[in-house]
Amino acid sequence: MTTKRPNPFLWVWYAFGGRLPEGYRDWVVRDATAPTWLLRAVLRGLVQVTPFAVVFVVLIVGFAHSWLIAIVGVVIGIGAMLPYSLAYAEHSVNARLGAYGFPADHASKVRKARYKAEHADEEARYRATWRTSNTD
Repeated sequence: MTTKRPNPFLWVWYAFGGRLPEGYRDWVVRDATAPTWLLRAVLRGLVQVTPFAVVFVVLIVGFAHSWLIAIVGVVIGIGAMLPYSLAYAEHSVNARLGAYGFPADHASKVRKARYKAEHADEEARYRATWRTSNTD
């Protein structure tokens, strides 16, 4: 089964916090639970800061005639945005799914379940090695 992806305009709307039509519900779940979910959250943050960066560059270059100041300002702005984006990524992604009627922490629970399933053999080896009972 293929998941219906939003077109670029809808994706930008989604990146800025807009709600996609119901036909994209499966894609939103995949977006929130894919192995690349954190990278996707950072990308949405970069898209959100882009209009401000463009306005900043235009104003600085227009008034101060300095590309260096404009570029340094944009780099500092992105540097300030990245920790914020990373710190609130999990909450943001879970809130996005909540807007589609999913329970709280749905994305986190799906990712944790997938991780446990993928690493079940490692956990079994660990338990066999380190968690055996010594009843001698």
